Amino acid sequence: MEIIPCLTTSWGASENASEWTFNLRRGVKFSGGKTFSAEDVVYTFKRILDPDAGSPGQTSVGPIKDIIAVDDYTVEFLLSSPYSEFPVELTKRWGRIVPTGSGEELATAPNGTGPFLLKEWVIGSHITLAANPNYWDPDVPGVDGILLKFFPDPIAEVNAFETGAVDLMMDVPEDLVSRVRNVPGAQVEEVAAGNWIPMIMRADTPPFNDPRVVLAVKYCIDRQKLVDMAMDGHGIPANDQPIPPNSPYYNNIPVRQQDYGKAKELLAEAGYPNGVKIVLQVATDRPARMKIALVIQQMCAPVGIDFEIKAMSYDVYIAQVYKKGGCYIGWWGFRPTADGNIFPFFTCGGSWNEYAYCNPELDQILQDARGELDLEKRTALYHRAQEILSEDGPALIPAYSSFISAWQSYVKGYAVHPMTWFDHVRWVTIER
Repeated sequence: MEIIPCLTTSWGASENASEWTFNLRRGVKFSGGKTFSAEDVVYTFKRILDPDAGSPGQTSVGPIKDIIAVDDYTVEFLLSSPYSEFPVELTKRWGRIVPTGSGEELATAPNGTGPFLLKEWVIGSHITLAANPNYWDPDVPGVDGILLKFFPDPIAEVNAFETGAVDLMMDVPEDLVSRVRNVPGAQVEEVAAGNWIPMIMRADTPPFNDPRVVLAVKYCIDRQKLVDMAMDGHGIPANDQPIPPNSPYYNNIPVRQQDYGKAKELLAEAGYPNGVKIVLQVATDRPARMKIALVIQQMCAPVGIDFEIKAMSYDVYIAQVYKKGGCYIGWWGFRPTADGNIFPFFTCGGSWNEYAYCNPELDQILQDARGELDLEKRTALYHRAQEILSEDGPALIPAYSSFISAWQSYVKGYAVHPMTWFDHVRWVTIER
């Protein structure tokens, strides 16, 4: 979780962290042949910030007001408000630079500065990558290429791993970890990733437009039992907020205990003394989604909250449910900053605010935290934000999941990243 220089070799800020200057690496080329320079950085971020472009990263790259190319290898970011952790935000996917003017072509002709080039993409089958011969780091990558294979289900992927047809499984489902561990020579690594799996309860959709119903659902859940039943123990109980224990800003609030009496009381106050029926939509791409939905259904039934589960494929989920449905199971990866885990998801108008949630107090706290240079004061602000989401937030976040990868013994140099990134593959070598 430390910043490693890539396209920028050094950086610094003004006294109040509202202006940031980055010195760029020289001699870098895009896969399309163009030489990387400051104009490409300006183009990339102005494209992300353009409302007409519709980028979900618009509120995920910090409060950028303007980007200026000082010269070919110096870029200045002017922020609308101070942001002490701005460089950390740029480590996310939005910090990947594309060449000037390439926006319209990227969907069919990827063009970046990374260690691999796209050779072939057969939808539903595989993606073939080749080593970039012009990559700026001569020691990377360590293999000639990568074949990314798609499987119809996790069992098929494990079968391929067992036979040696697959060298590395990036994401091993929790219920298959013991089987993968039994593969001769298999290396299995698990890290507390901080991925959070919310049940979205839209604040503008009955019955969740009454916060008491949301809180009643939260009181129905035995979080440790959910981890054991739905995640085979590969997780950590959570308290309905997205900052995990591996963040320095984590607020160790005692996890809410199951309390059916309190849940029934809240339901009655909200006008549902006899319970309520709710449709819960679930994508089938990850087995844990359905398992969590079934456990929630089981735990909420005793107070009269009747969840009717409707399963669907992931493409249907994205097209018809995400940001549209009233109640569904989401899935989000851990971000490198506390701001990145909260601001885009829970502020009024945030890019990923799928909850129709708006709390001006929370918005102000997060704005204050961005500009607070004193670590102790900044930590206190993020602690308060977590308290608000735990009590008032529109998401049931019962657990943080682990990230588990497996690889054959001849694969060297891979490491499992708590951000669930696949980037370590650039350092992999094969030693048969």
